[in-house]
Amino acid sequence: MQMLPSWRNDPQPVFIHVKVIGRDDWSGQIHAELRAGGQVYVVTVDEDLIDQAGQRMPALIIADVGADNYLLDLPGESFSAGSRILVGSGDVKVMNGR
Repeated sequence: MQMLPSWRNDPQPVFIHVKVIGRDDWSGQIHAELRAGGQVYVVTVDEDLIDQAGQRMPALIIADVGADNYLLDLPGESFSAGSRILVGSGDVKVMNGR
């Protein structure tokens, strides 16, 4: 059964774990892999948007989907899903005061 999203009026900033897998020196973008909701995504984002030391990327929760899932708005595009992905609550970490 497909759940309808409950859209948030105020998106919540979170981090999602990523692994840098490549860099495009010409454009200044990074290719990063992330795992969420049982899927593997490759996203392309500006280099300054990824915390490479902490291996994390910021995102925004824009909707709640069911009991423990969120729709995230990513700062870049994934090759397979565009700029929005569905993740479980365990896939994200809430930003502290940022």
